[in-house]
Amino acid sequence: MHILVFIDWYEPAFRAGGPVRSMVNLIARLKDRYRFSVATSAYEYGSSEPMQGVVSDQWVSGKQNERIFYGTKGGLHSAIRHIRNENPDLVYLQGIFSLHYSLLPLLAAQICRKQVVLAPRGMLHPTALQFKGARKRLFLKAAWMLGLFRKVRFQAVDDFEADYIKAVFPRALIFRATNMAALPQSLPPLEREAETVLKLVSVARISPEKNNLFVLQLLQQLTFPVNIVFYGAPGNDERYVASFREAMNKLPEHVHAHWEGFLDPEQLQPELKKAHWFIMPTLGENFGHAIFEALAAGLPVLIGNNTPWKNLAALQAGMDLEVSQTEAWLDALKNAYRMNSDQYRNMSHAAMNLAKAQAYSDSAFAQYEKLFGV
Repeated sequence: MHILVFIDWYEPAFRAGGPVRSMVNLIARLKDRYRFSVATSAYEYGSSEPMQGVVSDQWVSGKQNERIFYGTKGGLHSAIRHIRNENPDLVYLQGIFSLHYSLLPLLAAQICRKQVVLAPRGMLHPTALQFKGARKRLFLKAAWMLGLFRKVRFQAVDDFEADYIKAVFPRALIFRATNMAALPQSLPPLEREAETVLKLVSVARISPEKNNLFVLQLLQQLTFPVNIVFYGAPGNDERYVASFREAMNKLPEHVHAHWEGFLDPEQLQPELKKAHWFIMPTLGENFGHAIFEALAAGLPVLIGNNTPWKNLAALQAGMDLEVSQTEAWLDALKNAYRMNSDQYRNMSHAAMNLAKAQAYSDSAFAQYEKLFGV
């Protein structure tokens, strides 16, 4: 079965984070079952120059035997040309608000009479709709009234996302198909001695929805030594980024914080292993590839509770907490600092087991067969 993917960014692009990893991992895991072509941008997220080493405006072969078109221009005619030339069995859209890689390809697929599968990639999450919410909701209402999504198959990665889709499109055709995760390596659990410096790592765009500033506000209230490294691109909210920088400069002397900016995915695992805990009080995640990578590296995670990663305390792999409960977050950090070596080793082992259970789930393959209508 031949699937044509439209996505704003694809590897070697990585700055856009989760959606890129979702598609790279999916193709890597499903390449023996389906044939993929990927129409994407020649530009990295936030860049006005084409990526170095990328051949633009022609079809090339990718690492997973997929065909890739890195375009310097988008548009309806371009999308129609891709669909007619590739003649796929279905068109698979990533995201919902992109003009050149969601909306115009959707129109092109309808013109060419192709089945469409659309993965919202968290863009219908209530938290995501808060930002520029009025504009987004007006568009969604108009699009539904015009029938743009009437025959589209929607992909929900979990029951929560299915509810978010129904809230916007009550009569949508929804299929459950979890994100495919990269297969983790078999590693020994991490070690840590109690009441030494607590080393934290956070991998997320610096933006309100990732809630990075909350981490710094927590650290200002701790009395024990902490080292934390933030990896992530600056988001579009310049005021938030400025507030984040200002808060970093106001941390007490026993708290050392560094913001390293972009991190290539191939460098992620070695950097994660330098820490003891992963922290990200996100307001909402469709999957959370950084969370998965942290678990796979053996890091217990301390995250917001609006993600698919639930009941972490019961699984001994970390904690998922309501982001408004500041005292609960402070208690969690204090417990992480005091935890003895045996407790930490057990949590590290549980974190890796949770990542493996997610990655090796056989049910995911059957879900994609239903999604793609095999």
